[in-house]
Amino acid sequence: YGSFGETLDGPIQLSTMDADKTIAFTLKQTSKLNSDTPAYLQFAILYTTGDNQRKVRVFNYTMAVTNSISHVYSSIDMDGLIGLEARVHMATMQKQSLGNTRNELCETCIRILAHYRKAVSTSSASGQFVLPESMKVYPLLLLSLMKTPAYGLMDNVRLDAKVANIIQLSELSFTYLLMRLYPKMYSVAQIINPEEPYGTLIINPTNNTESNAVFKPVNLPCSADKIVPTDAYLIANSDFIYVYLPKDVSESILMEVFGKSTVSELVPEAVSYTHLRAHETGRNLVCRLLLEKKKKKKKK
Repeated sequence: YGSFGETLDGPIQLSTMDADKTIAFTLKQTSKLNSDTPAYLQFAILYTTGDNQRKVRVFNYTMAVTNSISHVYSSIDMDGLIGLEARVHMATMQKQSLGNTRNELCETCIRILAHYRKAVSTSSASGQFVLPESMKVYPLLLLSLMKTPAYGLMDNVRLDAKVANIIQLSELSFTYLLMRLYPKMYSVAQIINPEEPYGTLIINPTNNTESNAVFKPVNLPCSADKIVPTDAYLIANSDFIYVYLPKDVSESILMEVFGKSTVSELVPEAVSYTHLRAHETGRNLVCRLLLEKKKKKKKK
């Protein structure tokens, strides 16, 4: 499943391959596995480089085998699950109505959670809604997926926007797809106060000393009850980074970041970070906007 032409038989063929290409697939188990020994998977990509060299890249994986369904639910990779569900159901849109595809998406969620309720969480009250710890946000992510233009009803979405979003979701990595459905939110106060022990230490690659390091703040739940009225926030959804400023945002934050004392003095302006995405890793991307702002101040 992915943004490529279907093949009835043989290997998958892609016109190009780069770091942003992702492929989802399912495996069929045809024989019984021994839980005492791991299972091994091997994948290979045969490609031609830009200077016309034929190369092969091989990936080897070791996977634990278990007979316990509770172990399966506790070790679910949410990025992989949502990415697979999005790709599988997008593939059915060409063969059935959009309404049936949306219903199948809901029924898949119901089956997974109902089986957990029946097979694992048997001691809970019958009327209690129980979710495995690794799938706490699973219904929320599926609801967000159904609100995307790709899965939206045609009454509310233009056809060209729907097709473009289907192609985009088919190409996004699972990490970026999850950000699209549930954006990451970071506190600006934690970014501009690196002496406080927030998040992950990131060394500035241009000057490999800890004195020039910044802290990537912790990822906050994207919820209104987590917002402090005096703080500002970066909200990243893999496509845009928004700066959210509450009306009571601290004057010190406005002066540090924008050089203004009130929100009314700011002029809303879109900032492109295409160059940043090409040269920065996702780990420190959220910090770079503020770092660039500080560099401009120092030059002045």
